[in-house]
Amino acid sequence: MANGPAHTTEASPSSTPRRSGLGARVATHLLWLVIAIAVPLVVLSTLAILRVHDSQRATQEAALLAEAGNIAQLVDREFDRIETGLQVLARTAPLSSGDSVAITAALRNGAAPLDGAQLALVEGSGRRIIASSLPRESAASLPFGDAVQEALARGRGVSDLLAQDGTPVIAVAMPVPPRAEEAPIEVLVAVLPRTRLDAILRTGLEAVHRSTASALVVDPAGRVVAQTGTGAVSPDDAAWLLRAAAQPDAERTEDQTLLAGPALDGERTVYAVARAAESQYGVVLGVADSVFQAPIRTDLSRTLLIGGLFVAAALLAAGLLAQRLVSALRAVGDAESGTSVRTGLREFDELSNRLAITAAERDRVQRSIAYQFGLLRTVTEHTAEAIFLNDAQGRVTYVNPGAEALCGWRQEELIGQVLHDVLQYRRADGSLYPAWQSPLRQVLHTGQPVIGQEDVLVRQDGVPIDVECSYAPVSVGGKVLGAVMTVRDLTARKRAEKALRENEARLRDLLLTLDLATIFVRTPDGRIVFWSHGCEALYGWTAAEAVGRQSHELLNTIFPEGLATVEAALARDGSWSGDLVHTCRDGRQITVSARKMVRRNGMGEPFVLMEAVTDVTALREAEDALLRLNGELEVRVSEEVQAREAAQLRAAHAERVQALGQLAGGIAHDFNNVLQAVAGGAALIQRRPADQASVRRLSHVIADAAARGAAITRRMLVFARCGELEAEAIAPAQVLEGLREICAYTLGASIRLDLDADPGLPPLLADKTQLETALVNLATNARDAMPDGGTLRLSARAAVVRPDRPHPAGLLPGAYVAIEVQDTGQGMDRTVLARVVEPFFTTKGVGKGTGLGLSMVKGFVEQSGGGLEIDSSIGSGTRVTLWLPQPESTQKREETMTAEETVSPGFGHGHAARVLLVDDDFLVRETLAAQLEDAGYAVTASECGEAALALLDGGTPADILVTDLSMPGMSGLALIEAVHARRPRLPAILLTGYSGDAAALALDGAVTGFYSLIRKPVPGAQLLGRVAAMLEAASAPAA
Repeated sequence: MANGPAHTTEASPSSTPRRSGLGARVATHLLWLVIAIAVPLVVLSTLAILRVHDSQRATQEAALLAEAGNIAQLVDREFDRIETGLQVLARTAPLSSGDSVAITAALRNGAAPLDGAQLALVEGSGRRIIASSLPRESAASLPFGDAVQEALARGRGVSDLLAQDGTPVIAVAMPVPPRAEEAPIEVLVAVLPRTRLDAILRTGLEAVHRSTASALVVDPAGRVVAQTGTGAVSPDDAAWLLRAAAQPDAERTEDQTLLAGPALDGERTVYAVARAAESQYGVVLGVADSVFQAPIRTDLSRTLLIGGLFVAAALLAAGLLAQRLVSALRAVGDAESGTSVRTGLREFDELSNRLAITAAERDRVQRSIAYQFGLLRTVTEHTAEAIFLNDAQGRVTYVNPGAEALCGWRQEELIGQVLHDVLQYRRADGSLYPAWQSPLRQVLHTGQPVIGQEDVLVRQDGVPIDVECSYAPVSVGGKVLGAVMTVRDLTARKRAEKALRENEARLRDLLLTLDLATIFVRTPDGRIVFWSHGCEALYGWTAAEAVGRQSHELLNTIFPEGLATVEAALARDGSWSGDLVHTCRDGRQITVSARKMVRRNGMGEPFVLMEAVTDVTALREAEDALLRLNGELEVRVSEEVQAREAAQLRAAHAERVQALGQLAGGIAHDFNNVLQAVAGGAALIQRRPADQASVRRLSHVIADAAARGAAITRRMLVFARCGELEAEAIAPAQVLEGLREICAYTLGASIRLDLDADPGLPPLLADKTQLETALVNLATNARDAMPDGGTLRLSARAAVVRPDRPHPAGLLPGAYVAIEVQDTGQGMDRTVLARVVEPFFTTKGVGKGTGLGLSMVKGFVEQSGGGLEIDSSIGSGTRVTLWLPQPESTQKREETMTAEETVSPGFGHGHAARVLLVDDDFLVRETLAAQLEDAGYAVTASECGEAALALLDGGTPADILVTDLSMPGMSGLALIEAVHARRPRLPAILLTGYSGDAAALALDGAVTGFYSLIRKPVPGAQLLGRVAAMLEAASAPAA
């Protein structure tokens, strides 16, 4: 069949298979349509023919049975005719006479009407022949017994096939009436040749026009008596047919049976079997099955021929129609997009018009889809959020660059993977989702979206990240085909929220600590997150009632210039100040001066807004009162600040006192030893006043104990950073060399000591005793850090701190000497290093250290104008550097030093001068008075400042005032001020055990005239020299 005209269009190689394939498909469908219509018609026609044939065959089979029955009736009629003839003959006179000659003649005459049948008269037993037309030998050989017995029993009888001299015959018997009562029974027998039945068969077949049938007559025993027709049936087949006809399941009608029996001449044959009613002879009529099949074959052949011609014509028409349709479809298909063609077929022309319209719409939709797709790709590939597309099994089909950056996997590594297995879904609390319970699985199962769920995903490097996930199902026709998952990294937000919480906590702690006045904090949307005690007092709401409420709704805020203007100023400037009107809990309206300030997170987004308010209702009501109150407010603020600073100083002092209290327990042993020496020596002097040698020795013991106590006090003041150091120029090399023997004894044999100090180094300025003590403490710490031995290195070098570089120890620019103490011990980690200079911090066991060594060293170097630097790490040892300043001039000496100590107690007015001594401590007052009196001074002692003033006012002479600083009631400083108010040029010496008072004196400008400060415990020679120097200075003429 043609695929269409070749001249329609020139097609490209790619389009040609498409066109031929399309034509073939249309033609095939049309051919199948023709076949689908034609074949059922042919089948139905065939079935109708078969049905008619079945009806006709049934009629023919019935006719065949009827014909067989008719022939059987002919056989019975033949036997009836013979029996009738025998009956007539039996009643003739010759047979009644008993004369054999007459009987024989009668028998011969009687055979003629019976068509040549031979007759015989036999006894009732059948064994003896009385007379016969047959030769006696032939008649004697015939077995008439059965026929004779049947005739006697039934009045007639027909024998089975008999043999007479080798010739098949049939005997018909009829009883003869007896001649007398006792005469023997006689039977008349007629012997018929078999050919007689052959003639009957031929006559019967001719009567029914069965020229092609085979017919036979069978006796009751199943032997073929007569046979005619086209085929021969064997005796065995004839017997089988009679037996089959007698079976219960045989198809019979009365005495007629239809059978499919043995083939005749190799052809299947249908047999009709009929049994004669009287003689019981069977008639078998066989007809070849082809005789029945011939009509249907003819009809079917005609039907198939006509149907084939119809189908061929229909197929040809379908092919031509297919070619026409394909040509039209090609013309429509080859038309350019958006144009229509004329094919001559109305439907195809309409289709072409519609396709043109559809193509134009498709082009528009495609351009729109391309734009939308490009827009979607731009959005997905340039958004900061991660986007995952998943199929219905949860496998990844697409990820954007944001997803790659978020999870650390490349796109090709994620495609085809189950997302839950890769990212290890976790809940916000960190617990792992079961695979079937993951949000993605739930969305795929239920088809319901999930928006803004916080989860935890695990990156490729194993780092968990806090994310916010949204899931949306992709459904087509109600079936979920997959899901879109968008992920937002919450790390920055979580960090900001954490920082916010920390800042809120610090702010809350700060506000609570400083007890700021009226402050509250809110979020950008107005929700209150902090409500101070000042707010509780001002507005009446407690923090529990206010936190969480909207500030503007709670306070019913009235803005002077509109909320939008205020919010715009906050967004622009970060702060706003102005008056607001608020409503308190009791309904009162108050005017507050508000200061708003915006705090932003690391991303620049506002996350909290702090408001400090002040109730200015009364101030706004009266402007004059406002000015006065402002002045008073400044005073109150100043007093409050001073009070707070004083409170802070007291708190710091209390902490230091507490530390000193703990320190007291550590140094109680040393003070007890000092007191033991003083008390013991004094007791022995009292018992041995006459033993001058013992008194001098014990006096030296008491003096040494007092010096030890003074050294302990001095170290305590250095630790408290309030003591005065006796700074002097010290050669570093001499100090280190002087420590060799002490350190060698302290360190032991397992630790080697190396000294490295150039004798030409410039001197340093420090208290030598405190420097040696600090170095011994550092050497002891180094020894404890090297339990298995090691090397301790002491070195010194000169250094200059420049102003353009900050120093690790916080030193000011200048010249310094750096003394390094370095060991090869265990070292310290950062945690220990950060706390190592804290008082009472120690890593040693109980009883092995007080934790004060390094803190005292730090206090010493900082009070000396230097700094302390410690460098250490685990396994690398520790290096401690003491930075001490170089003196400005190595020849400079302290102004307060030599003059007063070189003056003799008897210098100038020594023996005539009058000293007013004031001290609240009896022992100190008595000791100092005794020392002054021993030096020749006239001493007037008083226990308090008020009493001393009373003495002066009463006229008691005094050339110099010596007073303690700290006394009950009037202090020494107040006493000097009061005395100078009365006698401005009276010299005064102030005694104190706390150098902080010296700083107070230096800062206080109320003291005028001559005065001097001496720190307790003061040696007698120093006190006497200072008194002499002050008296000499006072006696000098005024400039």
